[in-house]
Amino acid sequence: MTTLLIFSLALAPTGRSAPAYRNIATQAPDTVAQRVAVRELGRREQADLASLITPLISAPAASVRMEAANALGQSAVHTDGNAARAVLAARLGLESDPAVRGIIYRTLGRLPQSPEFDPAAIELLMLQGSRSPGGDAPAVTLEGVTHGLAALYRRSAARRPPSSAAIERLVQLTESPHHPRVRLQAVMALQTTGRADSGALLDALNDGEWQVRRVAVSIAASQRELPGRERIIGRALLDPSPEVRLDALRGYGRFMMEGEGCLPVLRALQDEDEDVALTAVDLLAGCGPTVAQPLTRLAGTPVTATEWHLPAHAIVSLARIDSGATAELLPELVTNEVWQVRMYAAHAAGLANAVSTLERLARDPHPNVREAAIAELRTRVGHGADALYRDALASNDYQLLQTAAIALDSTPDADRTLPVLLAALERITSQRRETSRDPRTALLRTIGTLGGPAQAQALRPYLTDFDASIAGQAATLLTRWTGQSVLPTPRPLPPPAIPSPGQIAEWERSEAVIEMADGGRMVLRLFPDEAPINTARFVRMAREKWFEGLTFHRVVPNFVVQGGSPGANEYMGDGPFTPDELGFRSNSRGTMGISTRGRHTGDGQIYLNLVDNLRLDHDYTVIGEIVEGLEVLDAILEGDVIRRVTLRSRRMP
Repeated sequence: MTTLLIFSLALAPTGRSAPAYRNIATQAPDTVAQRVAVRELGRREQADLASLITPLISAPAASVRMEAANALGQSAVHTDGNAARAVLAARLGLESDPAVRGIIYRTLGRLPQSPEFDPAAIELLMLQGSRSPGGDAPAVTLEGVTHGLAALYRRSAARRPPSSAAIERLVQLTESPHHPRVRLQAVMALQTTGRADSGALLDALNDGEWQVRRVAVSIAASQRELPGRERIIGRALLDPSPEVRLDALRGYGRFMMEGEGCLPVLRALQDEDEDVALTAVDLLAGCGPTVAQPLTRLAGTPVTATEWHLPAHAIVSLARIDSGATAELLPELVTNEVWQVRMYAAHAAGLANAVSTLERLARDPHPNVREAAIAELRTRVGHGADALYRDALASNDYQLLQTAAIALDSTPDADRTLPVLLAALERITSQRRETSRDPRTALLRTIGTLGGPAQAQALRPYLTDFDASIAGQAATLLTRWTGQSVLPTPRPLPPPAIPSPGQIAEWERSEAVIEMADGGRMVLRLFPDEAPINTARFVRMAREKWFEGLTFHRVVPNFVVQGGSPGANEYMGDGPFTPDELGFRSNSRGTMGISTRGRHTGDGQIYLNLVDNLRLDHDYTVIGEIVEGLEVLDAILEGDVIRRVTLRSRRMP
């Protein structure tokens, strides 16, 4: 019951819950309740709760001290970070547990920084913490140090360069015999400094862990000043790992292709890894007319429901260099049964300035094709296609609605457009879905541009909207239009259901199975103790067969794949938002997180990390981890279909 009470408090107004949190956090008889209580205090991200969190940094249990250190960092996100820095730095002088020290260093690195903040003292603390009397600190501490330095430099390196001593120490930590994760995070920290040298990167290319090699070559592919870049990229183009070859190819395209030609890119078209080949197709657009023939051949390749990616990418690259050849191929592509092909054709038509083709695609039956065409028309003809934009406002697809509303902003035909905008706003508001925030925001902005006092009465109902953001926008418009101060009085939807302790225990004994239409399977262990509300939603959606037939609509090689949207886009998801449940679980390769578009806007869409993504940590909720089927994750391409997601009892070793 204590755990259930804590999760209940997580959703209660602060004024009622803070005393109860304090009682649980300081007086609970068991470590679990204490740990969860201080975690929930931190997740509120309120500076006034720091006084309740700070005593727990000295708790007897190391697990509670870790949560308290992390929670103190969360409570400081809307401050200058100085108070939290002082408390955490002082605790380092007393803390002996290597895991707790690691979390403290990690938290110190991500604290907010004022313009006057000098990172030198924190950098020195971390450098000292990376060593122990016998040599190196334990691996778990070094993980925290390297994670913390990466976060510190991400915020400060541009205005206050890291010290030479720190660069030297990071280079040392990239070397054997350090733990693979320490080596990887040290290279990632070097990346954020902008001061890596080619010698260290060449050494990293000898590492047995492909992720270390990948980050090393990604530095060479992005750092502006780097003598010896050509040697690093040249070696990496031949790496056995496709992830390394892919970043090498990107680097070649950015820094070397103009001077050394396109032969390595053309060779990469034959790469056995499709992501590498697709990257090569995209890069060929920079090679000019000399590659028009191979691109034309690729763009004309027959497609199927599962094999369409190379032709679709090729038509876009071809459109950048040969509009005539593109025009000849477009008629067949715009009638293709695969909607993704038609969507890419819309992008190509925009590049080729094929306005009539865009007008046709703006009436396509699939919302994502229409959206792509309207986005291109907005750029090419502006308000010359307002009738098509207005027609799109009859859709219930949120991405299409948003793009159409933006395209109609400042239209000279306000009299005809305003009633349609207001009708669309009223219609999707009646659905009472928090995930409609983005399109409704776009509609309100355009209404604000076109409208005036005559529309005030139509907007007054939105002052009590279920979304505080929409209510606030309506109040701002009404204040401007009427000249009188208008205040919002939102009426929020009920909070998400709170899982019971029994449910949490059940999910901890379970695993999720994501089955793909091509027969691949990924088995995931869930983290309901760390993210109970978001795990509960995922479980509900799986049991309701939500995911069946949906796709991974977004695939960013060497980053993430994202899916679970009924609209196969960023803006369509399950109705209510879920709160972020942030902890120190890292976005490591194979973990599953919840996609958001701002704080506390989880809509049930999931993402899977293709590589370690430290920069996502402390911003996105992680709810699971692949324990079987990483090779299936690596093979996912844009549009791959999810057959189903099921839960089963976890197989114990």
